[in-house]
Amino acid sequence: MKKTIKLTALVLSLIMMLCFAACSNSSNTANNEKTDSASAESTDKSNDGVVEFNDVTLYEDENTKIQLVKFYEEPENKFVVFKVYNKKTDYDENFHAHEFYLGDEGVNYHNTQSSMVATGKLKEFRYPIYNNDGSQKIQLESLDELYKLNGRFYMSFGDDKYIYDSYRANFSIEEALQ
Repeated sequence: MKKTIKLTALVLSLIMMLCFAACSNSSNTANNEKTDSASAESTDKSNDGVVEFNDVTLYEDENTKIQLVKFYEEPENKFVVFKVYNKKTDYDENFHAHEFYLGDEGVNYHNTQSSMVATGKLKEFRYPIYNNDGSQKIQLESLDELYKLNGRFYMSFGDDKYIYDSYRANFSIEEALQ
């Protein structure tokens, strides 16, 4: 009788250990899938007014790589920050936001710095994003609205005298985060 009780206790202990191991493993797998699929989720939402991203590529080809860096807010505007890599070894890149939309609605933005990216270098660009009813800027209600941002960039390559190549690149933050 004592042997059966000890054997039953041992079997139940093993079953419980397997259950804990399985539950622990499945939650880690779920967390890894979230992280891997989006590498894009914000790294620090606890910092009010800032949502940072790691390795979220919006566009890449042999000449250019454009990554989403962060969203942040100041009292008057919500901003989106992009990092642009000029992969070319022979020409500087002139980088411009061409059109921005939140879903299907066009929004206004303003480039706050020079658009030139030197050969083989990277540069961050920040854009305040706001709605416009025609007579005034209307601030976005929250940073979460920026997840719907999509649009087009315009890039050209050249030197002081000529533009040798130019093209447009579409992007969607929602698609990049999937």
